[in-house]
Amino acid sequence: MPGRWEPEPQERASPIPVPGERHYLTILFCDLSESTRISSYLEAEEYDALIESVRAILFEATARHDGVVVRIDGDGAVVIFGYPRAHEDDGRRAVELAIDVHAGVRELTTNLPIGAPEVRLHSGIHAGLVLLKDGDVVRGRFEMRGDATNIASRLSSLAGPDEILASQATLGADMHFFEVGESREVTLRGRVEPLAVHWITGRGPMAHRFATRARRGVAPFTGRREALDRLSLRLREACSGDNRMVAVVGPPGLGKTRLANELLDRTTTAGLEVYRGYCEAYLGARPLQPFLQVLDQVGLVGGAGVDTAALLANPGDGFRALFDSLTRAAPVALFIDDWQWADDASRSVLDGLRDVRGRGLFILLASRPFDAIDVGLTGAEIVQLPPLSPAEAERAAGALLRRVEPFQAELIAAASGGNPLLLEELCHTRKPDPGKPKDGVGGAWLDMLIESRFARLPRARADLVKRAAVIGPIIPAWLFETIVTAAPDGETLAELAAEDFIHLDSAQGVFRFKHSITRDVIYALIGPAERRAAHTAVAGALRRRAADLGEPEPLEALSYHLSAAGELELASSYAERAGDAAMAGSALDRAQAQYRACLAALDRLPQSDATRDAWKRVGRKYALSSLFDPAREHLPLLEKARDRAAAGGTPRDLAVAEYWLGVVNYGLGQCRPAIAHCERALATALPCGDERLTVEIQATLGRARLAASECGAAGALLDAALEAKRRRPDRRLDSALVYTISCRAYLWADQGRFEEADAEFDAAMELVGGELHQVTTSVLTQRSCACLWRGRTEAAAAYAAEAERIARRVKARYLFGMARALGAYARWRDQGRSEDLDTLVEATTWLEDSDSEQRVSLNHGWLTEAMVVTGDMRRARRHARLALRRSRQGDRLGEAMAFRTLAGAAARLGDRRLAERWLGRAIATAEARMSAHEAAKNAVCAARIRGDSVALQRALDQLSAMDLARFADWAVRDLASGP
Repeated sequence: MPGRWEPEPQERASPIPVPGERHYLTILFCDLSESTRISSYLEAEEYDALIESVRAILFEATARHDGVVVRIDGDGAVVIFGYPRAHEDDGRRAVELAIDVHAGVRELTTNLPIGAPEVRLHSGIHAGLVLLKDGDVVRGRFEMRGDATNIASRLSSLAGPDEILASQATLGADMHFFEVGESREVTLRGRVEPLAVHWITGRGPMAHRFATRARRGVAPFTGRREALDRLSLRLREACSGDNRMVAVVGPPGLGKTRLANELLDRTTTAGLEVYRGYCEAYLGARPLQPFLQVLDQVGLVGGAGVDTAALLANPGDGFRALFDSLTRAAPVALFIDDWQWADDASRSVLDGLRDVRGRGLFILLASRPFDAIDVGLTGAEIVQLPPLSPAEAERAAGALLRRVEPFQAELIAAASGGNPLLLEELCHTRKPDPGKPKDGVGGAWLDMLIESRFARLPRARADLVKRAAVIGPIIPAWLFETIVTAAPDGETLAELAAEDFIHLDSAQGVFRFKHSITRDVIYALIGPAERRAAHTAVAGALRRRAADLGEPEPLEALSYHLSAAGELELASSYAERAGDAAMAGSALDRAQAQYRACLAALDRLPQSDATRDAWKRVGRKYALSSLFDPAREHLPLLEKARDRAAAGGTPRDLAVAEYWLGVVNYGLGQCRPAIAHCERALATALPCGDERLTVEIQATLGRARLAASECGAAGALLDAALEAKRRRPDRRLDSALVYTISCRAYLWADQGRFEEADAEFDAAMELVGGELHQVTTSVLTQRSCACLWRGRTEAAAAYAAEAERIARRVKARYLFGMARALGAYARWRDQGRSEDLDTLVEATTWLEDSDSEQRVSLNHGWLTEAMVVTGDMRRARRHARLALRRSRQGDRLGEAMAFRTLAGAAARLGDRRLAERWLGRAIATAEARMSAHEAAKNAVCAARIRGDSVALQRALDQLSAMDLARFADWAVRDLASGP
């Protein structure tokens, strides 16, 4: 069929890869330490014998751990894991191999003379995507190209005698199978980012995968109510004397072990004895492994009461008799994890336990999807475990992350597809932890786990999954059927879903990858030529479909596929249009992504007047999309636009570029850089005679000066800009006009002109109308703050709640965080609830961790007050220091409140001199801001500190005259507690 993509032929089971095959591999480099010195003490034949002994140890251990020796190079060797067989625990296997080989070499008997170095190895282990090619006698069995190979080699070079260095990304949760030193960051030649590595010192106490995950940190148990209730019922029935066997079934990482442990930990049945075992597919697990573990727990191995040799000689009858004995004393629960790896002897024993007679036996198994006959579970009750729901996954992510940025838990939940293991790994790699370096999202160990499952698929099904990966995480059914040779049948889909790859969403008419991480890993396995052909086919199908049906073209999809296909001119056009559509719908994150994609495509095209004009046009749109949700990552592109304009653009181009740098720096809370950029823009724009541009620059400069508390200059600039803007006959929503009006209203509120401010806020909201727009959130947050200055907490909370709702819809992270903080402070000030204070702390933490610090001094002012009220002076002083730090950067909005609060606290402690000092700082700040309401509140504080009742009454009257009666009431109420 025209437009279909045919994958490159390859035999997945071939022992030698075809040229250029991609795989995720774990690579072990090991070398003999101080080999030159050792050889200098030995005759050539003696040194050769030593090297042969080392190699014999290496080859024997490599075969035991199912690795492949790729190359022997003098006294060193390279071993890989992941090809031709991929295992879920290849990283662990590589470390186990290194430990065994190091131990074997240490035990070698050598006749080295006194003074010679000890015979020791040093090893480095790293994992990643590698291009694997046929080798030869020079290059080794395979030739490996990729960064992972170089890093493993360099880690080996960093290791000292008898040291094993493994990257953190290689081991992931399996790190806890070993004794390791602290994670350290090392900088390797040719690598920009430091790499987190561990020194491996030996095997650790952990024997089971869930135990290692628990030590690293697992998401709190959530959801699973139906499955838990069902298992609880079967457990109660067993405890009543009716034996029960239940198997919890689901793909890897879905939480089967966690569910079983939750059930057994919660049970309150009197006298219930619980035994646990697990099966492994690695390290030569003994036959009857889970039942031998039960013997250990019972304490009968080698004991006088049981003939262990006889039991193991006839395990079926022996274990049935043992459980007969155990259940006569009390009900017994037996949990066996990873049953899919059980050996035949264990299956036979399990089958015999059906006939146990006693006070009740509850057998609970956790297993991956299986054929019940194949694993000896005919007749067992099967509980299929589904993924976590989106809401459950988001709650789990939010609980596991220490600091949850706005929307981060939601994004992680979506990427994980409800799989707790993937969710936990995403949380561990994204959560900020200054003591632990981050190696990106996921990790090489997770990539290898996914490829190990992918490698087990038959070739035809693997090709289907690869084609789906090219299309994306969501695959329209018609598109899938268009570009594949044969549409997947029901049986194929069922098996792919059971293996946790893709499934059919019949209601939406689409196929979906269960986890976006899985899609990304499989996509990376496709070579560039095959990938380009696939994207070309997909783009053609999408365009033909839109033309045939007379429907709008899918702009984002076409932008992505055309770019990946190398059709850069078309891709840039679609990306710009997709960005425009996203902006129209206030989807800021999508707009930014599309404009970035457009600019990247334009950069790769031959430069011409047309591409340069397009770059300027899209660069301005990108800057506009960054206005309401700025990030530091936006600055490099804008600085690039400024440099281009300075090198070959017009003065107007340069003024526009400087202006947008001012806009984004203002949004980031960088007042002084914003003022500097805007002043340069204004100086460049004035001679150009472009009134519209000049007015926009003046408005932004006014906002920046307002943020820097230069209120006189700010007011003049905002007034001039508004007068010019309001003369324009423009029926469209002018977000810049709305925001400028709101900023002036904010300034007037700070100056105590509350009625005029209310009228301006009303005017701004009238211009917005009912339209859902990010500027609406800005107006609402400023108005909420103005209400707080007046003590109108109920109105402040209402405005903040509406702002939070809209910010969530338009994905404006800073505005969401600020709205959340405003609402929390308003509710705490009104009701004093600890949960609102916790929300305020959480929202402030978001803002501290985010790129934008605009007005964040307000949060620190609020928290200074809240911590003093709750008696936590240490945290109060911390937030006052942070308010002061922001003040030095120009943001002084929370400074007066923080210092006034500290002044009152010092006065209550009897330190009049310190109280006067803090009060002086608060008064100076209010004067600099020209803030009438802060000045009035300072006057109340001063009168109370000095015990001046006349001045106090005068200050209270002043508050009432400014319509700040709520603050007057609070001040009178607080008099009862003294100054």
